Amino acid sequence: MLKLTKTMVAMSLIVLTAAACGKQEEKKPEAAGSSEPVKIRVYQKIAGISDQEFQRYFVEPVKKKYPNVTLEIVRGGDKGNSEEELLASNSFPDIIYGSNPGIPSFITLGLADDLTEMVKKNNLDLNQFVPRAIETIKQNGKNGELNALPFSQNFGTLIYNKDIFDKFGVPYPKDGMSWEETIELSKKLTRNMDGVQYIGLDPYTVDKVGSGLQLPYVDPKTNKSSINNEGWAKVLGMYKQLFDIPGYIDSTNNKYQYGVNGFFKDRNVAMLAPWLDTVVSQANTIKDFKWDLAQLPNFKEAVGTGREFDEHVVMLSKVSKQKDWAFKVMQLVTTSEEVQTDMTKQGKMSVLNKPELQKLFAANHESFKDKNIGAIFKSKPGLPHIPTLYDPIVTSKLNQTLKDLATTSKDVNTVLRETEEAANKAIDTAKNK
Repeated sequence: MLKLTKTMVAMSLIVLTAAACGKQEEKKPEAAGSSEPVKIRVYQKIAGISDQEFQRYFVEPVKKKYPNVTLEIVRGGDKGNSEEELLASNSFPDIIYGSNPGIPSFITLGLADDLTEMVKKNNLDLNQFVPRAIETIKQNGKNGELNALPFSQNFGTLIYNKDIFDKFGVPYPKDGMSWEETIELSKKLTRNMDGVQYIGLDPYTVDKVGSGLQLPYVDPKTNKSSINNEGWAKVLGMYKQLFDIPGYIDSTNNKYQYGVNGFFKDRNVAMLAPWLDTVVSQANTIKDFKWDLAQLPNFKEAVGTGREFDEHVVMLSKVSKQKDWAFKVMQLVTTSEEVQTDMTKQGKMSVLNKPELQKLFAANHESFKDKNIGAIFKSKPGLPHIPTLYDPIVTSKLNQTLKDLATTSKDVNTVLRETEEAANKAIDTAKNK
C-alpha cells in the first residue's frame, strides 16, 4: 500500500494507453443478461476468504442464477499479482474483494469505481443493508461516493477460558463490563500455579482497543499523525496497568503479548478480546477446555459501543471490460438472502438489515451450541474515523509502542510523543516514494 503514490500516475497512464491501443482489437463485452460465456475475475487482498468460502458464497450461487458466468479468484499476495503488475499488463480483475480500511488505497490507484449509477441502473435498494455498513463505505469518498458494496461484517468479542476461572475460583466475566473492571478481574487471574504462569487478559492489539473510542490515526486535512493526545494516552495507559501486574511480563522471553496462541494453543490466557472471525476459525480446535463469550468491554464512558464498524466489501474495478456482469455478481452475493443466511449460519455475519439473522449466527457450528452468542451483538459498532491512505503506517507504529512500555522505563506521554514523530517521518518517506 505504501508504494501507491510512487506508481499511481504511471500506472494510470499505462492503463489508459493500453486501453487506447487495444481498442480496435478488444471484443465488445457481452451485455449482462445474454447467454454467452462470461468469465469474471475477483481480486482478493488483505481481507481473507478461503477457497472453500469463495466456492460456497460466490461460485455456486452465481452458477445457479447465471449458468453462463464462471468466476476465478486472483490472490493479490501471489507472485506477479500486485495491483501495479496487473495494471501494467492490462489484466486487473473485474471485482475487488477487500475490507473497508483498504478502500482508500484502491481509490487512490483509480481502481474502485463509484457505484452510484450501477445501483440506480440495477434498482438496488441500499436500505437492504445495515445502515452503518453504507455509511462506513461512503466515508471513503471525497463527495460521499459509494465505492463498494458490503459483503459481511465483523465484531469484537471477549472469549474466556472457564477452566482458568474455575481453577482460581473467580466469577466469570459479565456482559457490560468496562476495561477498568476487566483489568481488576485480570489481576485475580494473573498468577503462577504448578509452574504455569497464567495471564488474566490480553486485550488484543492497540489499534483495536482504540477503535472502541473511534480514535483517528492521521489528521485527514494535514496527513500528519494524530496520536499524541488524551484518547490514545488512555489506551496505552490501560496496557501499562496490565504490564504492571506482577507476573504479566515474561522477562525471560521478553514477552508481553500473548494473543491468539496464548489463548487457543498455550491455553494460559484467561480472557482474550479478538475479532469474532478469529473465534470462529479457532473454535473447532477447542476440544478439551470449556469456554464462553461475553460482551466486548470498553472504557467506562463508552460501554455499549463496540469497535468501529468493520466489514468485508466488494468493489467494482474501474478498468473492468464487463462491468454489467461484474455488478450483477456483486449484487447477487451481497443481497441474496439465501447466500447471506447460509454465510451467517457458517459463522460469517451477514450485512443484511435483518436483526433476526443474529439468532442464526454459527448455527452450523457444534462448538457454538449453548454459548452466549447474544453477547456478541450487545455492543453496537461505532462509525469509523475518517480513513486516510497513511493509517496503516501509524497503526503499525502504535502497535510497536507496547515494546517500549513493557521493556523500558518510558512513560506513556514520552512513548506517544516519540511514536508520533516516528510516524510522521514514515509518512513523509511514503509521500516521496
